Amino acid sequence: DDDAFNEIVDERWTVSDKIDVLLKTVPPGGSVKFSSLFENASGKIEVIVTFLAVLELMKLNYFRVRQDGQLGEIELQRTQNT
Repeated sequence: DDDAFNEIVDERWTVSDKIDVLLKTVPPGGSVKFSSLFENASGKIEVIVTFLAVLELMKLNYFRVRQDGQLGEIELQRTQNT
């Protein structure tokens, strides 16, 4: 059953792991489309963990969120000093 396999794979992700990935992927002053963070997610758990990592990085002022227009693309921008 493929669903059982995906659940096992998903459990390997932690918020701490995703924070590390995001900090390695987006250099200080760089930006990334919010939607692109979830394109290669292996399942719901990875999406949730990624979202929690983004929230934590925003809380710590590593990232700011920007959106052009009411329904525009959401963009995460890493602050210069982090």
